[in-house]
Amino acid sequence: MMSLFADEARVEDPKIGRKEVREFYSKSLSGGNKLELLASPRGSYGKAATITFAVHAQMEVRSFRIDVTDVMTFDSNGNKPTRTQMICNIYSSTIIK
Repeated sequence: MMSLFADEARVEDPKIGRKEVREFYSKSLSGGNKLELLASPRGSYGKAATITFAVHAQMEVRSFRIDVTDVMTFDSNGNKPTRTQMICNIYSSTIIK
């Protein structure tokens, strides 16, 4: 997965740096958590794009869903994200069971 990101990639969650990006995604997708794409990615003529998805996760005996929109800024070639801003509200997440 890390090959998708530029060397100077950072995720503002508020983690920064490539090592923290790797740790963030490793933890986010561990324990059976799943991601569901909610809308097609949206791009611009600039160096940015968005992707909207749901995180389906479980804590103890409860399942829940958090909707997230990532705003990614890409390197000068437009190939790899150098910055990702996550927009979500865990306080409005949905408890499924």
